[in-house]
Amino acid sequence: MKVLISMAIGYLYGSIPIGYILGKIKGIDITKEGFKKIGTSNVYKVLGLPYAILTFIFDFTKGIIVVLISKTLLSVNQELLFLPGIAAIFGHNFPIWLKFKGQGRGVATSLGLLAYLLPSVTIKVFCVYVIITLIVKSTAPATPVFFILLPIVSWATKQPPWALHFTLSLLVVFILTRIIGALSYVRQNPNKLKALWNIYIWDRIE
Repeated sequence: MKVLISMAIGYLYGSIPIGYILGKIKGIDITKEGFKKIGTSNVYKVLGLPYAILTFIFDFTKGIIVVLISKTLLSVNQELLFLPGIAAIFGHNFPIWLKFKGQGRGVATSLGLLAYLLPSVTIKVFCVYVIITLIVKSTAPATPVFFILLPIVSWATKQPPWALHFTLSLLVVFILTRIIGALSYVRQNPNKLKALWNIYIWDRIE
């Protein structure tokens, strides 16, 4: 029961669309501007750097805060602490306050949760992420590689079993997030493999 309560808290807190709220304060609906997403990159594009920094900090700490609440107030076991964090990421990507259409990718929230729960694995994989980004000059293909490598590095470095479950959960949520919003595009595209490739690797619809 404690785990379910912590996951509910995680989802609801993760659902707080800070980017959308900051946009509304400025009189702008960022879900209708720029990339039409509530994440840091679109906030930067539409509202500017100061608002993007605020958005990143809030989203980055979402998972950390719900894990701390679960640990200190609900006494959730260490092996299950990642679950409310995953719920927070899911909430960020599909926020109830925006009718489950936030269009976020949960990268900042995932990074915060990873940095708190698996710092050594995160540093190793993030270095690869930076290298790929510098080579291709885009974070789009580096991001799926990042999530794919997480469970591999967790297993290779002999992390506890919960770490593998955690990183695999992150990968599943990431795949679902990129694909769910583009299902109609995949269905209508005669070359479905190419469509899936464009969505998963490049996060784009052609």
